Amino acid sequence: MFFDAFPLDSAPDEPEPEEHAAPEWLRSPEDELPALALGPRILGRSDRASLAVGAIEVFSTGIAVPVEAVVRRLGESRRDWQQLMDAVFRHHGPGPLRFGVELADGSSAVTTSGIPGWRVALGGGDGAPAGPLLTMDDRGGGGGGRLIEMHPRLWLWPFPPAGAIRLYAEWPAVGIAETSAELDGAALAAARPSVGSRWADPA
Repeated sequence: MFFDAFPLDSAPDEPEPEEHAAPEWLRSPEDELPALALGPRILGRSDRASLAVGAIEVFSTGIAVPVEAVVRRLGESRRDWQQLMDAVFRHHGPGPLRFGVELADGSSAVTTSGIPGWRVALGGGDGAPAGPLLTMDDRGGGGGGRLIEMHPRLWLWPFPPAGAIRLYAEWPAVGIAETSAELDGAALAAARPSVGSRWADPA
């Protein structure tokens, strides 16, 4: 029989694929349970959009800032509303959603949609890029009838120096001009020792 000359186990063994752990500057540590600090607050709003910041997630190597971005329909035609939804979800066109931070030591970072950290790494040679670095992870969302919701999550690396942190945002496409809020750096530092492990009992 034809296939007798080609036994199923005759294929050469493929090498084990290499595993690459995500660098610490790109996202929060997978093995840690964050401590929470600072309550939710409104970061910016317009007549059609709202940006709210949730409780800050404190990790040993940085902080994560969950954001709720909501846009509401204001009497547009279905076609115009669909075009706005497309622009919001695809982060294209004029006035995209942007965030930035200014730290107590005078350093700053800004990000737009996507993960600019990869571009920094590719252009910066080996090793971690120079901090601070602010990346945005799109945690999904949805929209339809009269509301669009998105849930981006910001990752600030490395852990910020002592002192106040100012978080900036702008979303011109939906009427939110540059706005900012101060984060209590002392509260974040105080929460840092409470960061836990997913795999070990508390000491």
